Amino acid sequence: MVTIGSGLHAATSADVVILGGGVAGYALALALRAAETDGHASTATVDAPTPRRRARRIVVVASGAQIRRLRVDDALPDAAATLLRRLGLDPADYRPIDDGSAVRVTHAAWSLPQLTSHVFDFGVPDAHRARPIARRRLLDALEARARAVGIHVWTDTRLRTAVASGSGAQAIPDDWRLVLEQPHGDVHVRARFVVDATGRRMRFAQMQGAQRLRDDHAVIAWRALPRADVATLARLPPIVAEGDDGRGRPPGARWIEAVPTGWWASAPAVEDPDRLVIAQLTDADQLRTGDGDPRLAARQWRSALRATIYTCARWRRTRDADGDHASAPVRIADASVGRLDRLSGPRWLAVGSAAATFDPLAASGLFEALRGGLLAADAVRAHLAGAPDALARYAHAVGARHEQHVRTRALIYGAVTRFASCRFWSRRIAADAVASPTPAPRPPAAQPVPVVFSAGSWSGIVAPGS
Repeated sequence: MVTIGSGLHAATSADVVILGGGVAGYALALALRAAETDGHASTATVDAPTPRRRARRIVVVASGAQIRRLRVDDALPDAAATLLRRLGLDPADYRPIDDGSAVRVTHAAWSLPQLTSHVFDFGVPDAHRARPIARRRLLDALEARARAVGIHVWTDTRLRTAVASGSGAQAIPDDWRLVLEQPHGDVHVRARFVVDATGRRMRFAQMQGAQRLRDDHAVIAWRALPRADVATLARLPPIVAEGDDGRGRPPGARWIEAVPTGWWASAPAVEDPDRLVIAQLTDADQLRTGDGDPRLAARQWRSALRATIYTCARWRRTRDADGDHASAPVRIADASVGRLDRLSGPRWLAVGSAAATFDPLAASGLFEALRGGLLAADAVRAHLAGAPDALARYAHAVGARHEQHVRTRALIYGAVTRFASCRFWSRRIAADAVASPTPAPRPPAAQPVPVVFSAGSWSGIVAPGS
């Protein structure tokens, strides 16, 4: 018998298996553990379960494939502090050390061509008071907290197969038989409930026939570039922008610039402020990818960048502009808005970006992951306790949140009237304006020109799935 994880073996069972070691998955696991202590996931504080109750065996399967790359927009609104504390964490521990209390500043050339202070309100509480968060430290703390309260965390583990088991041809299986791949061999797990928290890959949901319904085919093309040396910066004229120091360096500042083919974002990387992350958001059929040639793709990306005003001014303050990093590759990731056509099924549900994805402009990925994890924990707990409609109510809530986001996006993108006739903008205004007021499957859009994506997904400005 091969010992794996935290004392489990090659043939084992679990009450809940959570596939994916991101923010949403860990939040769900910790909220489930909290419910065993206080009786309700949405109000409990995580602690060890009381001795009088049998603790659920909860397993988080972390593939180890999460791309913890530099990010522009890892931030949480003040409203998220309550969610983190319910999971036993102090949000102040995950803010950049040199900027632990500053509110992230956003400047945007959006409805007007001038760069001004801006808040993109997508219905996230306290969106105007979002503070930088060091996501890597947050993920590490979530994992450590999970282990501390008796949750089994298996790293370097991937789902191979999933088969529902039960008596006869009943519609609801008794449990799931999972085969998980680990470096030393396969592990067989019998699970009462399975959660898909695998991000945009939605690995388990796809096995059940679920499909992603896309509201658009947006992609993000980005690069993380070291800043120019002090002598170069001194030769450049200051950038005129409210709150800026002339070098684009206010901690946590994000710049958004609308262009006919989409928009550009730039900001210091949260966990490495000496690097500037510059990202282009556009549709897949409007992105020039160099026909597979990385150097040509980088030149085409810079060519599009030079057509901007404020983003280009920031770029000229990096070493890429003087040729030092001219060959740095352009990374491309899926940035589409959408959701699963089926958010749950017999003894399973999807959470985080496996369930629904939001516009990167909202920069709400971390908050949506935390909130979604807590909501999913309530649904799983109620379902295992015998509530017949728990999963349906969860699916309706996630679908309603997605519809609200899409409608809000129509208003925000519709404010850019100067580009209303351009394909990128007209697609969003027209598609979003006819969104159904109730959650309903929407037909997939026409397939775009094929683009090779990186392994990650998108949340914020540069981020993998939660």
